Amino acid sequence: MSRSPRWLESPKPQHPHRAQLAYVLLVVGPSLLSVGLLAGFGALTGTTFSLGLFFVALMSLRQVNVVVVTLLYHRSMSHRTLKLHPVLEYVFRIWGWLTLAIGTRIWSLTHRVHHAHADTDKDVHSPVTEGHSLWTVGRQSIDAVRKVGADQSLFERLGSDLPSDRLERIIEWDHRRHFGMTGIRFPLLLSLITLAWLSLGYAPGIALGAAVCSLPGINLSVFTSTVFLVNGVAHVWGYRNYEGLDHSTNLLPIDFFGLGEALHNNHHAAPGCANNAHREGEIDPGFLLAKLLASVGLVTELKEGPARHARRALE
Repeated sequence: MSRSPRWLESPKPQHPHRAQLAYVLLVVGPSLLSVGLLAGFGALTGTTFSLGLFFVALMSLRQVNVVVVTLLYHRSMSHRTLKLHPVLEYVFRIWGWLTLAIGTRIWSLTHRVHHAHADTDKDVHSPVTEGHSLWTVGRQSIDAVRKVGADQSLFERLGSDLPSDRLERIIEWDHRRHFGMTGIRFPLLLSLITLAWLSLGYAPGIALGAAVCSLPGINLSVFTSTVFLVNGVAHVWGYRNYEGLDHSTNLLPIDFFGLGEALHNNHHAAPGCANNAHREGEIDPGFLLAKLLASVGLVTELKEGPARHARRALE
């Protein structure tokens, strides 16, 4: 059994340079891959593309995807630290399925199982358990989703409050077919991206090819961050504000691209707190976004949990 979490006055970073390098590479890597594919496609077909604007567009889409992950999947559904407006929630659920290939219910339930057994032999994904490492956490995470999705008893015990409507049943049906690649999600997503390229004036064949080149930057962008960065690196490298929990770490004081998800040690210390920034100098952009949405009525029941209260509760 783990000790009660203890606040560290002077956290000692674990391989900070590795953490920073991994953060940058995993954030921009998928978009750069798509840029390279599009450049090669352009050279083969003699078509000119604005690769700089393409990169900016992919990174912008990536950030929209991260918004869905952090506000819907994580803070709202997994931990109930905020409540989204029903219309916004429904839109986010569809967007998440299209770009992340997973339903709200399965993602949230898998995350709850992780918190229940973090970095123990019962954890569904951990790079520090016996036989596993940063190189295996991707396969662990995929297997975890499949395992959790097939275990009805887990839904009954830990997920009875998660969505189970017709939309979620369609998503889970599609998810079982190799993450939607042979179902309805993949052709729908490819069609939408192709239409976007057609709207820019490219010929149908060129638009389809460009859409295929776009897929890694859209499909892999959040996968690499949430799986390899948060599930993996944020349990191995970085700094810790709290001891006696698990092996979770914080990667950067200001996690801009992950909207606060990489302040992982703080989150494991206080999962019921919507604010992942607990130390002076730390900033959680996802929490700031939630406060902005709350000011216009799109977010309610926001459990702000100021850093000083989170610290006091954990001492």
